[in-house]
Amino acid sequence: MKKTLIAMAALVATSAFAQSSVTISGFLHGSYDAFSIKNAGATRTGNKSENRVTDNSSRIIFGMVEDLGGGLSAIGQVDVRFALDAQTRHGPDDNAKAAGGAAGSVNPVSNAVTSGNNHVGLSSKTMGAIRLGRQDIHYTEGAHFNHTSAATIVSSINVLHSMTSANASRTPNLLWYTSPTINGFNATLGYSTNGRRQSGGYMEVENDMGTNQRKGSTTYQRLAYTNGPLALVYSNVNSKSDWIGTGALSGTGTLGTNSQNQPDQKGSIVTAKYTMGDFSVGYAVTKAETTDTALATLGTKKSVDSNQLGLGYKTGAHNFAYTITNKGDGKTAGVTQANTGAKQTSLVYGYDLSKRTSVGIGMVNLKNEAASATGLFYNAENAVGSYGSTALAGETHRATVVALKHTF
Repeated sequence: MKKTLIAMAALVATSAFAQSSVTISGFLHGSYDAFSIKNAGATRTGNKSENRVTDNSSRIIFGMVEDLGGGLSAIGQVDVRFALDAQTRHGPDDNAKAAGGAAGSVNPVSNAVTSGNNHVGLSSKTMGAIRLGRQDIHYTEGAHFNHTSAATIVSSINVLHSMTSANASRTPNLLWYTSPTINGFNATLGYSTNGRRQSGGYMEVENDMGTNQRKGSTTYQRLAYTNGPLALVYSNVNSKSDWIGTGALSGTGTLGTNSQNQPDQKGSIVTAKYTMGDFSVGYAVTKAETTDTALATLGTKKSVDSNQLGLGYKTGAHNFAYTITNKGDGKTAGVTQANTGAKQTSLVYGYDLSKRTSVGIGMVNLKNEAASATGLFYNAENAVGSYGSTALAGETHRATVVALKHTF
């Protein structure tokens, strides 16, 4: 009896003091950018170049793991984003007053604590992992080999994912499952009850109750295969936002008008990468489509195809990457829209000063055709870049950057 009581007491004590393993990691990443605009038309006034210090999505990550036994673990992550060079990631938008808002309001509002990849879930060594939270999906896929120290503005997201980059941030309200890797294959399946993000003034919370307006959702599928030097990825996303406007329904299936209306988005990408010693080559093709939900243009479909060629070379601490990304002419209701394409080229060099610290130098050039206004990623007034640097039709945007990154 005494032995039984002692054993029970030991079990209770062990359970009482069992705690999750918590790790703290992240990185600090800043750059000095020289940005300029060429081929500016009559509508572009004021300065056409500037130098600036930019944060490149610096973060602190808290990771939690608890061993539940039998190969099962509880997992969690809090990814805190902050700006090295500013109080908030987004600056005041005085144009909000012209749109009926308060002058000097911040658009969008940045919540550093919830702005990163956050989740809670369960992970099994044999069954994979399931998570609830917020995560980067789809738009991060590509065929480039940019070093991790490369400044964010060098990214080709706005060209390669031109129609699905409107949600180029973490997808909220997400439930996703990641399989274990079997014979080189790995799969991810995701479902969001309302997948559009906060940025741009749109709501991440549900808006289904007490209304007969539609319910939004996002579905996501990713299949990856790795076999030695070969890596293949297929990713697909289909996103429909909750109707969060105040306009009433007007007829069967027709949505009321509201400035917060968002088009539906579909996107797919196939990426292939192959490594030959120190050299790597990659190629990606994308297809993207949006469907208007505004009353005046309800149901109008727009589409665009893009592609990307990436070359990489790595030797010791030296890393080189050259990327060419092409956005084709778009189509509206099946009709090709002439001169709506764009081409972006980038050259990046990264050098590892140590295992945790690296420096990167990059040059990027984005040339718009006459009717295209695609801008560099991270370079609009609702992102980290300066106010007034959003692209206008036919412009060429260039940047030369030097970045420093420390990982901890």
